[in-house]
Order: sequence, then C-alpha cells, then structure tokens
Amino acid sequence: MKQGWTRVRVCNSDDHISTEEKGNCRAEKGGRNSFNYTEVRIGIGPWDSIQYEAWILQILLSEILDVPTSTESGHPDVNLNFYNLEDTSRDAHHSGKEHYAPLKKAAEVGDCRKLRKNNDIYEPCAHIWTEVFHVSSKLKSFVADKIIDYPQGLGVVAQEGWYIPKFTADRNPSLLTFTGYQGNRKKLAETFLRPTTWKEYCRIYSPTGCWGGTDKVAKRAPIFPEENKKMFVEGVYTGHFHTTKKNNCTQYPDTCTGHIVNYPCSSVTYVKDQVRYHAIPLESDGDEPGSGYQAQQMKDIWRAANATKSNVVMLWWDTDPLFREFMGSEAEFKKVYFPPATQECVDARHAKDEMDRCSHSNSEAAGMCDQASTCLKKLISTGLHDDDAISMVAKSPAYEALQLFTIDELQMSEIFENFQHLESHRKAACQW
Repeated sequence: MKQGWTRVRVCNSDDHISTEEKGNCRAEKGGRNSFNYTEVRIGIGPWDSIQYEAWILQILLSEILDVPTSTESGHPDVNLNFYNLEDTSRDAHHSGKEHYAPLKKAAEVGDCRKLRKNNDIYEPCAHIWTEVFHVSSKLKSFVADKIIDYPQGLGVVAQEGWYIPKFTADRNPSLLTFTGYQGNRKKLAETFLRPTTWKEYCRIYSPTGCWGGTDKVAKRAPIFPEENKKMFVEGVYTGHFHTTKKNNCTQYPDTCTGHIVNYPCSSVTYVKDQVRYHAIPLESDGDEPGSGYQAQQMKDIWRAANATKSNVVMLWWDTDPLFREFMGSEAEFKKVYFPPATQECVDARHAKDEMDRCSHSNSEAAGMCDQASTCLKKLISTGLHDDDAISMVAKSPAYEALQLFTIDELQMSEIFENFQHLESHRKAACQW
C-alpha cells in the first residue's frame, strides 16, 4: 500500500474469505460504502505494459470508486490480480488472437462471475482489453454486431518493427536498412546465429554437461521443467548462439539462412511476408506456432545477445520496458528501416489479418513496407452496459471510468523506470 493511503479496497471474486477477515478488503455488501456494483473483469496479456494498465485500473476501480474488480489471465489457475501476493506477472496465458473471445463472452453473460472458474469448464471472460495494435475487419464485425464498443484510443503511440543491438549496427551499419539484408546469404548466415535454450546448451554444447560449476556459460543444468526453455538467466546462464545446417552456406549455398527472432503466428507479424517480398534470407526457429518464440524468451534472447555480444535481429516494439532497459547501452535497440507504409501495403495486411494467421500466405504486398506507428486502442465489451446488467451497472462509475482512462508512452516510461529502481512490477505500478 502506498504511504499515506489507508482506504481499504472492495473485495473481488478471486479473494479468499480470509482476505476480508484480515481486513485487507471489505465486502461489497452490508457496509457503509456498499453499492452492489457489477464486478469488472480486466483482460491481461503476457507483456508488461498491458499488465500495468490492468493493475492501474484495478486500483482505481476497487480502491477509489468502490467497484469490485478482478483480472482475466486466460487460465483458471493463474491469478494476476494486483492484490495477489505472489508475483505471477509473467504467467499470463492470453496470446494475440485470444482477446476477442473473453470480450465476446462478457457480452453474452454481462457479469463474468456467473461463469465457473475451473479446469473442467473454463471460459475466459473480460470487460476490457487495453491494448490492440491493429483494427482488423474481424474487430469491425464485432463492433457492428454490438459485441464490442467502438475502439477508443489508449493514448500510447507505438512503433513496431525489426531491431538490432547498437553493437551490431556499429559492426555493420548496412544492417540498419533492409537493403543490407538482401542478396548475401553467407553474410546473414554467419552474422545471425540460432539462440540456444538452457536445456539444449547443457545437452549438446556444454563440455561438462553443465555439471561441476566449471562451465562459463551455464553454472548448472536446469533443475525445474520451466527452466528448460530459458534463453538467459541472470548470473546462471549467459545464453548461447550456435550454427545449424541452416547456417551452412558451404553445404547449402542456395538455401542457407540467418536467424530472426519472430512472434508466434498467433500474433500479428509480417516478418515472413517481408523476408519473402524483399528476398531476405532470414527465418525464425522457435518452438511456438509458426516457428516463433514466447514473449519472455524473446526478451531473454536480447539479454543473452547483450551478455555474449552476439548479433541478433528481432521483431519488437518501442513502448515495452525491454526497450527502455537497454537505452544508452551497447545493446540499445536500433531500428531496421524498410520502405515507408503505403495504402496498398496496409490494405494487403488488413486482408491477411482476416485469414488464419498460421496458414501460408501468398500475399506479396503485405511484405512491401515498414510497420507504421500505431495508436493503441482499448476495447470495451458491451456486456458492461447491456440491457441485462443495466439495473446494476447504470449507477456504476466503472463504464465511464474505463472510457475516460488514457495513458501515454511518457507516463508508461515512468512506470518502467520505477520498475528499474524498485525491481517489483506491483510496486512500480503502485508508486506511479
């Protein structure tokens, strides 16, 4: 709790009964400040900024406006509420293509508490999703069908694209523009090697199998299952980049490639379109759908590149705390520039977004251009103000508060800076 703030929040449906008994929350019924408002459920994804936004809204609604508020992680066993004492902030299960379903479910039921949260029958439900990069035709159809309100600006302007570390740009300035990637397979195959998971390194590349504490790359082997896919662990595993037969241009001169770190195909990514259109011999080799990587793996690949001073090229965006973490350092993010966005390219990408993102795309135009700067949108389910819920929600300040809520990239940077000093995501949000 922030110093000087003594107001006790309203309890939510995820709170254990002991939370109220200990005085850490107050029941929404029977008290002096009880309004019997419908609980608001906030969608939360696997990246830092959307988690901060969800927590700020949860604090605003449950501590100041007396509206019970919980979060939707996409999994019944993952509690990402701000008031959960365990730091599970990296455990969100939502992917880029799942956030419409919880909003649609909220439109159907109004009050998400009506749905059971268990492993046998679990239906994610959320009234708001605070970050959307792209307004697709699918989203427009949900708006037309009165499932989601018309998207509203969050206040953040983000630039997504290819990035390389400063030390890579210093070694080869031609890699700051797409033309530096064209026409030389050998150059890219030798420059951009494949990242190595902790388990893979110890099993294949470590001379000691990571036992005995003498390996300079990994002080030990992974112990827990969740450590196997780690790409970097501070003070324990520095990360490692290796060649595969895909990097072997002597044996495979016509098909060898370098490596690029890409999102899973469930998220919006045009990397495959760009490399195909511009004849760039790079490909991603992750274990996620579409050969992509988990968000945390991508962050750790960048940290591993910094620790080992290995070259890397990665799809990322400039409003994430990882971007700020390396500002002013040798591993500062440097953008790779493609031709500016055109209407033809943007239209082709909108058409591609309506297809199964993990299916093969023959759209050449979608790879023509760079990603344009994007004004992030917030989505609110009509379930927060539909006819079934109107008797309870009409007096609630929640809907208006969610409509009015904005945050810009400078304010978000302040929260990221708080985290650098406090080393706690919850403290960073609370301090702001």
